[in-house]
Amino acid sequence: MMESWSRLPGAGNAAKLVAANSKSPPPIDTLPSELLVHIVSETVNGNSGDIRTRKTPQDEQHCLAKEELFGARFLGLPSLARHHYAHTQYLVAYRRLLRIVGYGKEESGLRSCSHPLTLCLSADSENSDFAVRLLRWFSAYSQRWREVQLQVASNSSCFLSGAKGKLDQLETLGIYYSSVDDVNPPFDAFAIAPRLHSFDFHGVSKCRPCIPWRQLKLLRWTDEDFSCSSIPLLPLGELCDGCHTNLYLVAQDHTPTLLNTPIESRIASLSLWFSMFNLDIASVNPILDVFFDSFTLPQLQELILLTVNAPSSFFFPIMWRPSSTQSFAALARRSGFRRSLLRLQICVPIAEDALFEVLGLLPLLETITIGDVHPYAVGIGQQVTDSLLARFTQSMHITPQLRRLSLLTLLHFEDDSLVQLLYARASRKFKFELEVFCIAHPLRDIYEEPLQTKAERIEPKVLLRIGVAPPDMNDQLGP
Repeated sequence: MMESWSRLPGAGNAAKLVAANSKSPPPIDTLPSELLVHIVSETVNGNSGDIRTRKTPQDEQHCLAKEELFGARFLGLPSLARHHYAHTQYLVAYRRLLRIVGYGKEESGLRSCSHPLTLCLSADSENSDFAVRLLRWFSAYSQRWREVQLQVASNSSCFLSGAKGKLDQLETLGIYYSSVDDVNPPFDAFAIAPRLHSFDFHGVSKCRPCIPWRQLKLLRWTDEDFSCSSIPLLPLGELCDGCHTNLYLVAQDHTPTLLNTPIESRIASLSLWFSMFNLDIASVNPILDVFFDSFTLPQLQELILLTVNAPSSFFFPIMWRPSSTQSFAALARRSGFRRSLLRLQICVPIAEDALFEVLGLLPLLETITIGDVHPYAVGIGQQVTDSLLARFTQSMHITPQLRRLSLLTLLHFEDDSLVQLLYARASRKFKFELEVFCIAHPLRDIYEEPLQTKAERIEPKVLLRIGVAPPDMNDQLGP
């Protein structure tokens, strides 16, 4: 390769060389895009490309020819031109890359390609001159964006103005605020995106961007500076029927804020991960109650309530207070959960009596998941015990439609409690399933083979599944 570059008298011959070899795909086109990205970084950012090392005009001409050849080949590859990963940490590499592809010209490598583009762009938080230039340059090709992940300052929307109204192919978007400014103009670059269906936001609710909320099918929302007063800023009331919503919220204060009228949201599923930033207020914070009081969810079929489930120096679990049961009961009545809610997961500290009072409001539940809290969580007792399993064994009338019970557990119960539960729940209408997932550092070992042998003898047939909780269950630490 070095010999072929050295024979080039100038940069102009690079395009001819690429065209001459375009009939057969080059070997580089078979490499994974991630590997090619590293090759580009190392090649463009190496010493041979640093203008300070160019001793003679011949060296300068040689480097320009090499850059144009590599740039033309790089941007002409369908396998790579679909994926771009940019970080302003690599300033030299991307300054050179912008020059290679002809930044500022009407016709350039990226604009001339028609295939969709996946873009992951991490700009610095200070809106440096180069970060602004990079945002504006990629905005010029927004008509090709299909999947975009941006890490930018909350006041940087104006630098993406070139993309506004030109997002016909955009389907998946992620915005992560690297910094939050006191003065934030509307983040409206993505206000019009007719095919957008998935949005991931990581920032503060008071600086939320303008998004076509009504067309989203999936929303992930992370706010680590949340408070009760931020609840009206959540876009749940603007989402379409059937949307799936995941909220990861870290509460910073315990000042209650009540809405005059609950917000109606017609989402189909809600995963709510709450934690506290301050241990002193974790046990008295009413934010779970306030959340229940703030919404009406008439189409909700699945509700997941999570909190910190492992040791953490920063996050502390929220508690299900006695008043939380009253607030949930009011939410259930307003929303008609008796007729709609089919799946419930509760992995927050809740008293056994309160849990069964909640279950008594939800007669159509088909799937229930209950989780223990990590033993290092201060002052919290375990939930999956012999007493809890006995209540499920004896309370057929409370959850008559229960088809699957999943336990995320530290094994604070006897194996025989599982067998008795399986006998009680065996049904001719459907095959009852009991899942036992051991989370980190269980109290004891569980002997799967004898339990499975006993389960196989039960009539009507039941299913017992025992295993280790996967990471997304075992470490519910949120974002």
